[in-house]
Amino acid sequence: MNLEELGYTQKWIEYKILDEKNFTSQLADYQNGRDENTEHYRYATLRNWIENKINFSNYEINNFLEIITAEPDISMAGSAVKLLYLSSKISEEQSRIIEKKFKLFGEWAVKLIDREAINRRLLQEELTHDLFIKTIEFGDHNLIRLMIYRTNNIAFLNELNSNIYSKKIRNLASEKLKKLNLN
Repeated sequence: MNLEELGYTQKWIEYKILDEKNFTSQLADYQNGRDENTEHYRYATLRNWIENKINFSNYEINNFLEIITAEPDISMAGSAVKLLYLSSKISEEQSRIIEKKFKLFGEWAVKLIDREAINRRLLQEELTHDLFIKTIEFGDHNLIRLMIYRTNNIAFLNELNSNIYSKKIRNLASEKLKKLNLN
């Protein structure tokens, strides 16, 4: 197999991320001119590997990160790590392993890690004043919507219903307050 033609190394085979059948199919597509961007083939391989796994061992996570660290296309590498990091199949321990490498991709990766940390807290914890403030300061409307959906705290909802927030956020908070007052 001429792995290098599509930018693969032997590690992809050794770590069972790429198999000969997929490589042969990708190489045929590439040689027929379907897609000249070899990083697209590598990304598809990583995406399929993630999607087809039921769960991951720490060993597999480390193998993935070793391969992605050597990836010459930084944009593709970041997208692949993001896909793994956001997978519901990884454990908390694996999330921390990925975070260490993921932060190396720059500010956008750090922001995504911070966003996911808040998202997890909103899904798992009771809304505290500290979490309320962190969510507001982060400024992600999807997180704020999740916070509104998950809380019955009237004080927090009244705060979100004030004029300092967008009309959409105020409307969501107002609707939630109406539902709580009806019960």
